Amino acid sequence: MCIKKVSIAVLTYNHEKFIEEALESCVSQTYPDFEICISDDCSTDKTVQIIKEFQSRHPGKIKLNVMPENMGRYSIAINLNMVLSMCKGDYIALLEGDDIMLPNRLNKQVEFLEKNNDCIAVSHNFITFDSNDGKIIDPLHYFPTMDQRTTKNLIKYGNQVHTPTVMFKNLGNGKLQGNTSLKKMIDYYFFIEMSLYGRIGHQNEILTKYRRHANSVSIDRKAMLDDHLLTLALVEMNYPQFLHEVTYHRLQKYLSQVLRGDFFYLKGIFRHSIFFFGYLLVNELHIRLRYRFNKRREESRKLNN
Repeated sequence: MCIKKVSIAVLTYNHEKFIEEALESCVSQTYPDFEICISDDCSTDKTVQIIKEFQSRHPGKIKLNVMPENMGRYSIAINLNMVLSMCKGDYIALLEGDDIMLPNRLNKQVEFLEKNNDCIAVSHNFITFDSNDGKIIDPLHYFPTMDQRTTKNLIKYGNQVHTPTVMFKNLGNGKLQGNTSLKKMIDYYFFIEMSLYGRIGHQNEILTKYRRHANSVSIDRKAMLDDHLLTLALVEMNYPQFLHEVTYHRLQKYLSQVLRGDFFYLKGIFRHSIFFFGYLLVNELHIRLRYRFNKRREESRKLNN
């Protein structure tokens, strides 16, 4: 079998305490052919210095770009798109500068994608650990099966893909990029668009350790909600065939905000309710008719036998 080259895409920002361990996990991979592409978002600590020192110990293995200013204030997608443009491998494995890959991750993921040509990408289970004491916080995570993880379900029920566990086919020519309209939560729309090119598979084994620490990106619920709703608006605008799924998910988000006591979103519920309940009614009729059709077909088959 021809060995395919893998690009490990690493985003860093103020990861001086963690980046060396992350890079050690990269160079410790059992897979023979890979490059490490790093784009640093203008860190203010010693992250870049540590990367350059590591780079000198592993010549020809690491590409490094340093943004002239922090792009995260505008959109994390700017730095993502930069690192993706650096990747020349057949496959791209995503990793954040504070997480750890287990030694056989690349080998396992390449093997999966080579065997499943209908898949554009594959993810896997991971464990979450506390950076201070190394204790496991979440022993492992399970995700929907490959058959459940369709474009429609991603839109309807939310993101089911964990970014630092993903490897995907490098389509080139900027076909898969982050949307710079989104500021922080860029992965949801990224994976929705990715799913249009093929299935997103999943391996039910732990291949990545996800770090939780005090310097992790803080959760600004309002900013995340804004990005979430903007993602749905982008899907509605660019892929109108998924209007029903967008409406269903949007109503879920509105309802969850109202239950949190934010009654501003009540008007959104009222505005979409007529369409939504009409959709539910049609969907229910479709299910019942399909059930009756399948039942009659089964009865007819039994009679013929």
